[in-house]
Amino acid sequence: MAAMPEGAAKLSACGEIFLQWAEIDVEAAAAGAVGLPAGDLRERAIASVAGTWAAQNPPAAAAWVADLPGGKGREASILQVADAWAALDPSAAFHWVAGLAHSQSVGFAMERITAAYAQEHPAEAAAEVSKLTLGDAGLNLMTTVAAAWSRQDPFAALAWIETFPEGVRKSDALLQALEQWAERDRAAAFRFVEALPPGRRENALFRLVSGWAQHDAPAATDYALGAQVENKSQLVSNMFGAWADRDPAAAAKRARALPAGPARDESVAEVVSRMAAADPAAAAGWLLATRDLEKQDRAWHNVVAPWASHDPASAAALVNSMPAGPARDDAIKALAVAVMRTHPGTGADFIAAMTDVRKRERELEWFTRTWLADDAEEASKWIRGSALSPEEKEMLLRGRR
Repeated sequence: MAAMPEGAAKLSACGEIFLQWAEIDVEAAAAGAVGLPAGDLRERAIASVAGTWAAQNPPAAAAWVADLPGGKGREASILQVADAWAALDPSAAFHWVAGLAHSQSVGFAMERITAAYAQEHPAEAAAEVSKLTLGDAGLNLMTTVAAAWSRQDPFAALAWIETFPEGVRKSDALLQALEQWAERDRAAAFRFVEALPPGRRENALFRLVSGWAQHDAPAATDYALGAQVENKSQLVSNMFGAWADRDPAAAAKRARALPAGPARDESVAEVVSRMAAADPAAAAGWLLATRDLEKQDRAWHNVVAPWASHDPASAAALVNSMPAGPARDDAIKALAVAVMRTHPGTGADFIAAMTDVRKRERELEWFTRTWLADDAEEASKWIRGSALSPEEKEMLLRGRR
């Protein structure tokens, strides 16, 4: 091997030689690897020996690796020993890695061992992880254990998750455990959630109801409509969004049949956004035929804005074809916002055609102020040449001063 030129082939040959040697006499191979001059060949030899030794006797390999000087070989060996030992005794592997000085490989090894440990003995893994110094790495390990425990015993996992420090990871772990519990015993999971403090209760209900809608949307709808929460309209509309992802036609039919009010308005907006992704013209027709919407600007935005972003001519043709009234005014606003940067003159023309005078004045003031900031010359030219009254023109032009 000494006569070989430096490079990948020589490294590969070194690794193979020490791999075969370790299979015959691992301790001699280990001593030979450590005795090589410092460099890439030595690191490759160490990693080859560690992999073979870990497969034969993980504790002995671990003791050898722990005493190695730092380097690529040691870092690679830590992962090899950790994986092999975790497959046989995750608790012992966990304690070994936890006692090593921190490095990138130690962090990776701890994550992999913790996942294996939690699969076999989640309560033990939780107790051990809880003893570690917290920080991002520690919180990541807690989340890993919580996910595995939730799949086996969500109620016990929830009790442990309550000990987490407040923050995003606690919220995510809690919601994941609740979803697992709801799959086993939905009624019990919902009773638990309904007893949570406000704020946490709403977040958990939103998650559970959305998941429920994936399996039984009509039942989830009935629950959401009867739930005693502050943001019921948001809860209901979230459920309809999840339902529409799977079956937009059924979700559309049920949303239209809801009693008039904010929950119906927001649910229609969620459903029509899914419909518009597939066929914006059909979505617009369905929305036009949906009566008694108290507030429909969001629904029209969900149809017109994405359509206008890739096919402004078709979106404009739709708006032109609509009868005058609140629905058309809301569609105009959505169109104007979508084309503001690319076709501001078109957007301004549409806003000027709104039938609601107060809304037209408000939207024109906002639109032209933005346009004047971007291109004062063109915006001023449009204002002066428009059919607006002299008073309206003067008011809009004052926006440039």
